[in-house]
Amino acid sequence: ESCKKTVLRAIEIAEEVGTRIIFDPNIRLKLTSDHEEYKKLINSVVERVDIFLPGLPEIEFLTGHSTPEEAAAYYLELNPNLKMAVKLGEKGSFYADATTQVYQKGYHVTDVKDPVGAGDAFSAGFISGLLQEETPETCLDRGNLLGALLTQMLGDVEGFPQLNQIQYFREILSGQSNGDVKR
Repeated sequence: ESCKKTVLRAIEIAEEVGTRIIFDPNIRLKLTSDHEEYKKLINSVVERVDIFLPGLPEIEFLTGHSTPEEAAAYYLELNPNLKMAVKLGEKGSFYADATTQVYQKGYHVTDVKDPVGAGDAFSAGFISGLLQEETPETCLDRGNLLGALLTQMLGDVEGFPQLNQIQYFREILSGQSNGDVKR
C-alpha cells in the first residue's frame, strides 16, 4: 500500500509541474496476493504516463496479449499519446506510438555473466536516445546495445559506456570488430 501511494503521488507531482512521466512496471508479484487488483493499478498508471517500458512477460501478465502489437493496440486505446517500448531480450525490442510501430533486432551475447539489470540498461539507453531526439529505431538500438553490454558484466550498473563510446561498442557487437558478441 505504501508503494502504491508513493507512485501515485509521484505521478501527481509530475503532472502538476508538466514533466514527462516514464514508467517501467518492474512487476513484483510478491507485493500482493491480489493479482487482478495489481493489474488494474498498473494499467491505470499507464493511462497517465508518457512513456511505458514493459518487458514481454509483463505485457502478457498485464493484458493477456502475447505479442507487442496486440499490447500496443490495447495500451494506445487507453492512452493515445503513449510511447511504448517493449523489451524482448536478445530478440531485440519493439516500439509503438499513435503513428509508428517498429521492431529493432537485438544483440546476441555469447558470454552472459549476469542478466540482472539488462532491462534497466535497455531503459537507460532508450530514454537517453529519446532525450537526444533520436528516431525510435535508434533509441531501441541503443537500449538493446546497453542491455547486451550489461549482461557481460557482474552487477547491474558496472561497465556502462559513456555516450561517446556507444558507437565503438555498437561496431563490436555488430561483428564489425573483434568482440565477444554478434548481432
